[in-house]
Amino acid sequence: MRVPFAMPLAIGLLAMAPLLSSCFVGVIINDDGANVTIYESSGKRQCEPALITPQQSARRLSDSGIDVRASSCAVLTSIAYPAVCGAPSGELVMHDIDEHDLGDAERLGFTRVTTLRLTSGEPGYMPIACTPP
Repeated sequence: MRVPFAMPLAIGLLAMAPLLSSCFVGVIINDDGANVTIYESSGKRQCEPALITPQQSARRLSDSGIDVRASSCAVLTSIAYPAVCGAPSGELVMHDIDEHDLGDAERLGFTRVTTLRLTSGEPGYMPIACTPP
């Protein structure tokens, strides 16, 4: 039995489809770069208010031309702080920014949140509600 020419061609294209599709992964260009989360200490000490609010921290970034996409708060989980008034609280102010702005944010003193990751794979922090100023 003779197989039509189109059949082997179709089978060949189907077999190559996964290989060809992998060539296009990541080729789509988006004007909005990927989000990256950065943080800085809120300066909060136990029994005292935070020195830096999320709004103040975000304003410092936006005044430097960095668009803040979202803000949140967290507390370090990798360090145990004694429960004593005046001791550090480990509270952080976090922001999602465009990956292209990371260098500028680091020059302002912000750090990428992935540096907090523990060797166990845990993030090293826990999200908390931001306290009002």
